[in-house]
Amino acid sequence: MLRKLIIILIQFLLLFVVDIYALNQEQKTDEELLFMEIPMVFASSKRLQPITEAASSIEIITAEDIKQSGATNIADVLRQVSGILVKEPSVSSHAIGIRGFPYTQHVLITLDGNSTYLQHVNHIYIDFIPIDLEEIERIEIVKGPGAVFYGGSAFSGVINIVTKSAEQINGTLVNMVGGNWKTVRNNVIHGNSYKNLDYSFSLGQNSSKYMSPPRQLFPDFFMTEETYTYHCSGKLVYHPDFQSSISSAIRYSYSNDAISRSCEPKNTYISLRYDRPNFWTRLFYNDQYKECFGGFISVDDANYECEIMRLFKWGKNITSIGGFGRIVDFTCKNSAGAEHNSDIKDLAFKFENEYKALDQLFITLGGRIEYFSELNFVGSGRGSIIYKPIENHRLRLTAANGYYLPSLAQLYGWGEVMPPYKFNTSLSEEKITSYELAYYGLIFKRIKANIKFFYNDYKDLIGYDEDGNLINANDGYQHGSEVDFDFLFTDWLKTHINYTYQTINRKDFPDLELDPNNMVNIGLNIKYRKLIANFIFHYVDTYYEIYDSGNPVLGFLSSPQQIDSYNSVDARIAYSLNSNVEFSLAASNLFNNIHYESNPENSEGNPFSICADEIKRRITISVNCKF
Repeated sequence: MLRKLIIILIQFLLLFVVDIYALNQEQKTDEELLFMEIPMVFASSKRLQPITEAASSIEIITAEDIKQSGATNIADVLRQVSGILVKEPSVSSHAIGIRGFPYTQHVLITLDGNSTYLQHVNHIYIDFIPIDLEEIERIEIVKGPGAVFYGGSAFSGVINIVTKSAEQINGTLVNMVGGNWKTVRNNVIHGNSYKNLDYSFSLGQNSSKYMSPPRQLFPDFFMTEETYTYHCSGKLVYHPDFQSSISSAIRYSYSNDAISRSCEPKNTYISLRYDRPNFWTRLFYNDQYKECFGGFISVDDANYECEIMRLFKWGKNITSIGGFGRIVDFTCKNSAGAEHNSDIKDLAFKFENEYKALDQLFITLGGRIEYFSELNFVGSGRGSIIYKPIENHRLRLTAANGYYLPSLAQLYGWGEVMPPYKFNTSLSEEKITSYELAYYGLIFKRIKANIKFFYNDYKDLIGYDEDGNLINANDGYQHGSEVDFDFLFTDWLKTHINYTYQTINRKDFPDLELDPNNMVNIGLNIKYRKLIANFIFHYVDTYYEIYDSGNPVLGFLSSPQQIDSYNSVDARIAYSLNSNVEFSLAASNLFNNIHYESNPENSEGNPFSICADEIKRRITISVNCKF
């Protein structure tokens, strides 16, 4: 099936090349100018730069992409990106991998540059980040090790969510969504300015019914049918002058019957940031408190961060120098009175220099030295060469290494709170060395091509020995490629096609495909007067799961579980009554191809497989208004 699909795609490309060439005119339309625009990104080197000059591969999802996807959560938005695997163990929990390791432990997700990372399980619960989809201005995805600027939590990549400014919101937005499976998503967002002060706030909630029926998890504990989340936020930005700003934000969310249908996580984010030309600094507090299994266990993971960055522009160089500090205060208790505490410190110095050797040649070198109190010193580096032979074409060669710091659960377990949990205080960091060759081209002003080849070498991967003890004894390697094409056929017809091939070989599972070998996304966008139609086809190949992505506290499964190949089609049709009111109808998994994306029901050796959801069709109707 996949081979036929690839042949069809190649034929599809060849058929349209001649027609697209004919459309290349000197007088460009607004759509074509927008298509040719080179966006600015922040995530690669923590400074704004053209995406064509970034040292790592970066993909961007815009606010318009999010809107047209019809998705009801951030994870589903990310499915359309090549190299990203999104798994849905249940409607309240998604796991994400960038070029492998699809368990979210090896990917860092930041919100306006602030980490949403939780040290106790090295996990990010993306479903409980206190933000509305309509608040997002863009999502930047960095592929490959991001340790130079982000540390051990960015083993295989970084996802930076950038929120809209008060000027971009410019009024009041009301969004209402309802559908089957008791799907509800409502929010109100307001943004405005008063003199030198910009302000915005949001208030929202979402809820859904699980797609598989409730079952008994433990004696006297039954899973629930529904989950819901409430969230709110407020943001202030003060401009002392035209070149500097002071911003602060508070965000909070509360969820019920989430994470294996058994937890009530509460997330609190507080941030303060100061920006001026060539300098910024930030303070950030991130806390997640959750009670699980009816209050049997409670967990509090509090993170305090401080970061500073200074840029120096001299001659043909741009030099970035920065420092980072973090303190983690972790407490775990059970209803019997047992308590476990961990305190860690994380300090880092980082630098990078970009040298513009010629107008067509950029050379970037950077490094990081980090002190992690549980392991002592670790380090990483990144080097990149970008060559632009002709206008609108570039080649980039990147070499980078990084590391994954063991979680508190892997290092210390839970003490008397969860006595059976296995741990090892002698664990060291996992290591990755990555090489990538990438090509970007704008062809006939109406085709964007982005082709990447990568090879990753892994050392000291954490796994189990023959007696079931955690150890650093596994090495491995991975290679793959990503091919992305975006087509602007006419001002009313656009499409994108991407294909990902990847394969990984680990010493502990030498004969199993732990990543899907093949993934395909095909998207079509049609505009006709006040109507917009969007269709996205997804295909994911068969692979084996070795980690419990539904409940990351449990770690590895006792035996690998096969996830069968699956495909789905998402569709959305929208009608704009006027510039301020839009109605839409969206369907996720339109043809109801029922499948599991993680933890197949009754998986051997996985007691939490009974929490897994089958993926079924979801249909929603939404109304968006602006005042």
